[in-house]
Amino acid sequence: MKVIRGTYDEYVKFNGDKYADCPLAITIKDGECDYFIVCKGGKPFSDIVVFPKENNLININIILNFKDILKCLLKELKKDYQYLTFAGDDDNYKSLELIRQNCDCRKEYREKVQGNYEMTYIEVEL
Repeated sequence: MKVIRGTYDEYVKFNGDKYADCPLAITIKDGECDYFIVCKGGKPFSDIVVFPKENNLININIILNFKDILKCLLKELKKDYQYLTFAGDDDNYKSLELIRQNCDCRKEYREKVQGNYEMTYIEVEL
């Protein structure tokens, strides 16, 4: 597996034209976040977005095949970041448990984001 830095056009190609004007696509287009594509066998397999202005935030609820890409992702992103903050829904997804088991966790906290919906944030040292 290989992680490469991607562009807005690559985001649209990977995710489809129907996502070309979604908020995340516009954020990528405007350069407000870093977009990465995870390739397996030379073909796009998953993608991730890092928000540097928000403590290098990665929302793991929207990442495809997270379990399969975690180790490769950490190794590659270590080149660009000193730490990452993973955010996810701890109640409905089990991806944060992978973070707890495989990373050097610096800090963990929960925060309400929309009404009563809570996200768990885990900051990890790379």
